[in-house]
Amino acid sequence: MHIVPVAHSSYQIQFTSAAGEAVVGWKGAELPTLGEAVDVELEIDDALYWSEIEVVDAEPGMHRTPDAVVCGRVVAVDDDGVLTLSIGGATVLLETRGQAPGGLVGTVIQFEAARISAYPTNI
Repeated sequence: MHIVPVAHSSYQIQFTSAAGEAVVGWKGAELPTLGEAVDVELEIDDALYWSEIEVVDAEPGMHRTPDAVVCGRVVAVDDDGVLTLSIGGATVLLETRGQAPGGLVGTVIQFEAARISAYPTNI
């Protein structure tokens, strides 16, 4: 995902992107330059229970509340509970707990993520 960092402190950055905005933990060796686009992989750090995830009629993206509200289109649901989501053209993996409901592929789901990490791809 291409992001543009707009603020940072310690190893957290606030960014904007085509998918929206969020505050994430930065996992690169050095903090990115503010205002310059960088390509990252996003990782949702906490596994979510299905009771924390809802199917919504919305476009995939992200926006900030105290946590990040994430909407992603379900691309795949693995037997081990890992969801593959498409958010703003990027692939994001989400670990879930419990039995996944059927018929999710192609739907948009929404959840709050307290901890998201950004890993620079160096592309």
